[in-house]
Amino acid sequence: MSTRHQLAGIVCAMLTSGLALPAAAEEKESGFFFNVGTGVNWAEDVDMEVAGVSSTADLDVGIRVAIGGGYNINKYLGVGFETGYIWNGFDGNDNSLSHLLGMFNGELRIPNASPLEPYLGGGIGGSLNILYFDDSGFLDWDVDSDFNFAWQALAGIRYKFVPNISLGVGYKYFGTANSDYHINGANVHIGTSNNHSLNVAFNMVF
Repeated sequence: MSTRHQLAGIVCAMLTSGLALPAAAEEKESGFFFNVGTGVNWAEDVDMEVAGVSSTADLDVGIRVAIGGGYNINKYLGVGFETGYIWNGFDGNDNSLSHLLGMFNGELRIPNASPLEPYLGGGIGGSLNILYFDDSGFLDWDVDSDFNFAWQALAGIRYKFVPNISLGVGYKYFGTANSDYHINGANVHIGTSNNHSLNVAFNMVF
């Protein structure tokens, strides 16, 4: 083979490789995804009734951690399941209210020419609400839980470092229905729990 033919073959191979690389890096419009995130959680005041005595309880800033996965139907719509943990302590004592959640979510994305992708969505599911009391006046240390219906809304924006890997910042609202507990022989009722969190999350599409 002549040198000219060899050079032509090398050039063709380089062009073929160059065309193949962008195709391999193109974003998948459908497929499975995985995400994990954490952030701070603000819980609104809750109505509380302990042994027939009603009051309003303040909660300090807490945390939220979550892990989830699902399937992108197309580049605009994804569905999935998320589990996570929300914790907030009561103001002025060592008591706490936490939520171990499981949520089925739907998400609408707004793809564009930039690496920034806004999204919004919502979900329904359930929450194992955990009430921890530690020497709160006339009650000694005790803990109890109640499982009930939960719902959430979410919105945020992701930055794509590569087509299928991104880091996002988002807001999540999470709410649960009323819950009832039995702490050291006393009945404790807590009204609707409303939570607001800001989260940072890592996302990958397979």
